[in-house]
Amino acid sequence: PNPNPNPNADHSIEYGLNIGRHSLEEALEAAKQGPKGLIKANISRNTITTLREFLKENDYLVKPADKNLGLIILPKQWYIDEGIRQLSDTSTYKVVHTVEYIDKLHQLADYRKEFISYWLTRSNDVNKLLTGKRGLTKFLKYPLIADIILPAFHHLPKVHKTPLKGRPIVPSYAWITSNLSRYIDSLLQPLVRSYSWILRDSKHLLRELAKLQLPLHEEIWLITADIQSMYTNLPTTEGIDIMNWLGREHYQSKDIGNFIGEATSFVLENNYLSFQDQVYHQTDGTAMGTSMAPTYANLFVAAFEDQFKIPYLDNLLYYGRYIDDVLAIVHGSKEKALKVVEHLNALHPKLQFDAEISDRAIPFLDIHLYLRKDTVTPGKVTLHTKVYQKPLNAYQYIPWSSYHPESVKLAFIKGELTRYIRISSSYSDYLRVAQLFWKRLRRRGYPVRWLRRAFKMVTYHSQRAVSVVDRAKGDTTRSPLVYHIEYNPVWDFVNGSKVLTHTVKHWKPHYHKLIGTKSNRIMRAVHRCRNLSDYMNTWNKELLAHKG
Repeated sequence: PNPNPNPNADHSIEYGLNIGRHSLEEALEAAKQGPKGLIKANISRNTITTLREFLKENDYLVKPADKNLGLIILPKQWYIDEGIRQLSDTSTYKVVHTVEYIDKLHQLADYRKEFISYWLTRSNDVNKLLTGKRGLTKFLKYPLIADIILPAFHHLPKVHKTPLKGRPIVPSYAWITSNLSRYIDSLLQPLVRSYSWILRDSKHLLRELAKLQLPLHEEIWLITADIQSMYTNLPTTEGIDIMNWLGREHYQSKDIGNFIGEATSFVLENNYLSFQDQVYHQTDGTAMGTSMAPTYANLFVAAFEDQFKIPYLDNLLYYGRYIDDVLAIVHGSKEKALKVVEHLNALHPKLQFDAEISDRAIPFLDIHLYLRKDTVTPGKVTLHTKVYQKPLNAYQYIPWSSYHPESVKLAFIKGELTRYIRISSSYSDYLRVAQLFWKRLRRRGYPVRWLRRAFKMVTYHSQRAVSVVDRAKGDTTRSPLVYHIEYNPVWDFVNGSKVLTHTVKHWKPHYHKLIGTKSNRIMRAVHRCRNLSDYMNTWNKELLAHKG
């Protein structure tokens, strides 16, 4: 309930919410005093203190590995040295002194305000874009200088690479360009959908592969390729011009194209970041961590793919790209496959592709594609798929001892099994990966009886046919009323229906329709409480800040 309700608000709503609050407080107190009592933490404070001291005494950091390959304990000095090594690339980064940065920040705030005001008055087309949504112009002028957070550079160890390096990450959630970047991303998203070969996810790829017919009596070659350091290699000036041109063509407006181009320039050319108390300016490449980065990079590459007709090359049966990862299927000799790779590497001097070619099997995203000779029809080859799992994957699933709600554990297992079904084109491939999943969950402490119930939630033959179908979107104009709380096991012993009944029984009858349907109901949403990962993030910051 709102402690300072709007005087114009309906009093029956406010009264009902207060009654509901008291009912909830009584239910919580009863749950705490009940036979279950308060549930203790699954890791003691002494253990947390001992772990912290161990890391501090040895100058160790704890970071997640790149590609979700588990947690890594690594020396603080290596982490700092690797960060400085990357930021010492003077073709991409420039050291900025503190006074210079503060002056620049005020200049950028003034420019952003003038930029929005200018386009609101100059162009009817842009004015319609900016005023089409309530409060959008105000949104674009935020955050204020006092609320701006300079993005902090960090990196994730690439344990799957030799020598060990870090993947740069720069979260830009409250930087001066952040809101404008989010808005430009929303304008560019429809352009991405106009390129049929840009993949949204592995489900999209599986739908495309299902349509594929491989020719008889032909060699078939599978090609995967990834673009080397795509984000940092994209030339900024050229990228701005491409966004301008694409925006103009899509929206059929020169002004909108210019607006998108100038906004892209503001985002890409003003990417500042910090590492070890030093401010840097990224002078070239895509601003990592900003909202529009994946869409911008996708469109940059797509513009050249379209110009050089890459998806329509001779002997190409299929071409698809997920951001910087390419999958191509070619028929004919191996020279034809090599020619496709040659065309990719001729797209742009800054776009270099590392490619693999196989006439048997190849991994792409989380899918392992493989070819098999048909035992009935001579000269026929069929394409099959199964789940690909990286050799270094540590499979650190939620342990059974975790206080995650049981519904979360069930949902995670159902989601994984459904993904296995979607990807596995044969039942035997599904069974093989499902059995491995079972063994890994047992090692994480999951009881056999509980797992049997969880695994019965999905069956291969009933769900295979619908697993790659896009679900229709529901009515997005009617949203549920969300009661947002922090998770605690005690909630499992609270009767939410009873609390809701007490809340709404004092409401006027016409308000009951707010909770009368499945799509418009009151629902409880929980967020996690502080966990060991949060502690480790705090310890990392403390250790990096310590100069000793």
